[in-house]
Amino acid sequence: MNDNDPIRERLQAWKVEPTVPNRFHADVWARIREREEAREATSWAGFVGWLFPSRTTWQLAAVTAAVLIVAGAGLGNLTGASANERSRAELAVRYAQTVDPYLQLTHAFTK
Repeated sequence: MNDNDPIRERLQAWKVEPTVPNRFHADVWARIREREEAREATSWAGFVGWLFPSRTTWQLAAVTAAVLIVAGAGLGNLTGASANERSRAELAVRYAQTVDPYLQLTHAFTK
């Protein structure tokens, strides 16, 4: 392109002066605030707030969950301990059978 190009001259002479409405910034912030409030209502926090509307329900749910977790852990520990004891006794019998040949014959006849 050369410097005498009429399109180039017109483009350089072209000036854009945008006008901003008077309440443009306030309207933008109002729309942002509305969308944030709508998002909070549909988010996880909104669901939890709907599920537990008062502080007492939160406390009751927390205590119930804690009691169930402790009870489950205790029952699991008791069940695991008894299963462990049974398998330990069975392993002791198996070991004794592999070491003592007479115990194998005696145990074979008792079955």
